[in-house]
Amino acid sequence: MAIFYAPGDYIGKCEQQAWQKTKSGDPMLVLRCRVVAELQFDEAGVEKRYMLEKNYDRTVRIPFVSSNEQALDFAIDKVQYGCGWIGDDFGQLHLEGEEIRLRCTAGEYKGQKNEQWDVQLPPRESKPLESDENIPRTLNALLGRKLKSAPAAAQAPPPPPEHADDVDDIPF
Repeated sequence: MAIFYAPGDYIGKCEQQAWQKTKSGDPMLVLRCRVVAELQFDEAGVEKRYMLEKNYDRTVRIPFVSSNEQALDFAIDKVQYGCGWIGDDFGQLHLEGEEIRLRCTAGEYKGQKNEQWDVQLPPRESKPLESDENIPRTLNALLGRKLKSAPAAAQAPPPPPEHADDVDDIPF
């Protein structure tokens, strides 16, 4: 497949949906979407839509891997956030004509660069990193003598010779 879209977030209009099974037999929602707009955020974090001149169809799959609880949660998040569906009966899930939040990433398949498409997950809140204030003291007690006795390794490396860029000096 030729690359038409840069990695990023997009809006697709769902043209077809189907329920299928994965190779391992798990249920899977398959959506064929026409990519119609690119999503970008301005400095204030406000989402902006840029309508695209050329629109190509892309297929995305949402597998419901029954043996993996986290994968099931991700699948539900994709259907609810990325597809905008709110409901409690998958038999009532009809997305044709609806806008789907898509994400395109760069990938490779059989040595060829390609686009990889997925339905967006909701933004995740990140927890602040927790720091154990005892660790630096422990490291100082464990390695302090080595740090004090080590030569001045933190000095900058010597500059390269003047003609380091001269390719004629390479003996081939």
